[in-house]
Amino acid sequence: MVVETVKRQYGALAVDEAIPLVDGAYFDFLCTAISDARSRVWASIFIINPIVCQDPDRKVREILKLLVAKHLLGLDVRVIVQLSKQNPEIGMVNRVTLRYLRQKDVPARPYKAAKASTHAKYVVIDDNLSVVGSHNWTHRAFSENVEDSVALFSPSHNYQLAREFLKVWAL
Repeated sequence: MVVETVKRQYGALAVDEAIPLVDGAYFDFLCTAISDARSRVWASIFIINPIVCQDPDRKVREILKLLVAKHLLGLDVRVIVQLSKQNPEIGMVNRVTLRYLRQKDVPARPYKAAKASTHAKYVVIDDNLSVVGSHNWTHRAFSENVEDSVALFSPSHNYQLAREFLKVWAL
């Protein structure tokens, strides 16, 4: 009953292919997907922590450098992060991320919707690929935690997630 109600409200979205991205597979897949992007990379990530002492493998910095490179090539790159009032450390690391991206002229902003916070973790790439799941962009998410995300090759899902991103971006 609940499933049918949700389907009527939102509609079912066709997925051409879904690839599970468990633990470290996410990082490798995401780097390749960003490198292969041709038009846009929009990311809404709860925590992005590039602080060197907390990112010893420099994986978070690698993703940020890929985003900057794509922006310099003319792609539409945008990033939304959470500035947590409840957890000052999250706010601090995300401010570092915002400052870095803005210094590189990459459009980046904090989440500002009416709800207190976002816990979203998704990336919209071009018109066909969305990566969604539990991964923050942190050393712990890439190397220590048990995390599950999925890459969805689906124009309809991508379109819906892009609409949601733009709605939050406009706030």
